[in-house]
Amino acid sequence: MATKRSILIGRIVSTVCLTLLALVWVIPIIWALGASFKPDLYTDADRLFPLPENFTWANYSYLLFNGDYPVLRWILNSFIVASISTVLYLIVVSFAAYALVFVDFRFKNLIFNLVLASMMVPGIVTFIPMYNLMDSFGWAGAADWTYFLSLIFPGLGGVFGLFLIRSFFLNIPKELVESCKVDGCNNFQIFFRVILPIGKSAIFVAAIFAFLGNWNDFMWPQQMSIGVQMFSPELLTLPVGLAKLSGSKTGDVAPLAGAVLSAIPVMLVYIFSQKYIIDGVSRSGIK
Repeated sequence: MATKRSILIGRIVSTVCLTLLALVWVIPIIWALGASFKPDLYTDADRLFPLPENFTWANYSYLLFNGDYPVLRWILNSFIVASISTVLYLIVVSFAAYALVFVDFRFKNLIFNLVLASMMVPGIVTFIPMYNLMDSFGWAGAADWTYFLSLIFPGLGGVFGLFLIRSFFLNIPKELVESCKVDGCNNFQIFFRVILPIGKSAIFVAAIFAFLGNWNDFMWPQQMSIGVQMFSPELLTLPVGLAKLSGSKTGDVAPLAGAVLSAIPVMLVYIFSQKYIIDGVSRSGIK
């Protein structure tokens, strides 16, 4: 009886705590959404929830249909960069994870540990060396489409996706791979016909994190966009474009509406893929 009562109390406490935590995250989103539909003079910054009067679509109409700020083009640019980067990243980390688990070679664990240790190095430490590398390729500060290359290639060395997929592959019996080799399959055939279908949930989770990371990335694209901002602002990605928008004479609410637009794809991706995220992370053994 006491055990059931303690379980019930624990559930109530956890529910209350999670509800309060959810409110902490949701209230700013609700405020931003409500304020984005109001004129500058009625943003209600002193209110927890903006009041419904003075409702207007002017901010979104200005962003989407005003030629001075090509928000739709910026959204397309971010989607292109995030999609290409995600696909290339998955190719790299999935092949690397397969090699680190199912291919025998010397110093395999040492190599993985060294790669994993790089996660402890803050990204800002490699910022200048990476910039110099992109500059040597002629991509840093480019004013044309090669600007996209400087955004795509640096992210291909991310370690989190490798760690996630490798953790999942470790749960696959090696006897399955060995039996495929006995049947005459090479490593590429084993990967595409056996390992990839089994490990698709972990790869899907890595794809989500990679896409969202590229979609929301600001600091690196901002640094790479010097030439684009001066000569081809239509090639900017959405976060950099919104920063440019917030620094212009558009008032306070138009950039807020742009931030809401940028958050919509992220929310949709998470809403429709949260069960895959939970499944992939749980099967990978990551707590």
